Amino acid sequence: IQLRGNGTDHRQNVYLINGANVTDNTNNGASQVFFDVDTMQELQVSVNAHSAEVQVPGIVMNIVPKSGTNEIHGSVSGYYNDDRI
Repeated sequence: IQLRGNGTDHRQNVYLINGANVTDNTNNGASQVFFDVDTMQELQVSVNAHSAEVQVPGIVMNIVPKSGTNEIHGSVSGYYNDDRI
């Protein structure tokens, strides 16, 4: 997915996890960290009003992961493709 904001290129975006920069500038500005939707507690997207620490013209996305517990929990997902359909 390529997100663009304020007329900038997608390579000018910044990806953060709890405020730590995980943007990979060698990979056209994409992040090498992949998050499942179930692991995210919050997704913060900033288009114009960035903090002073982040000086980019593009979009800033901050992923806040869920906190862990001592309980066992999870989710299961699957995909089935039948050639007869």
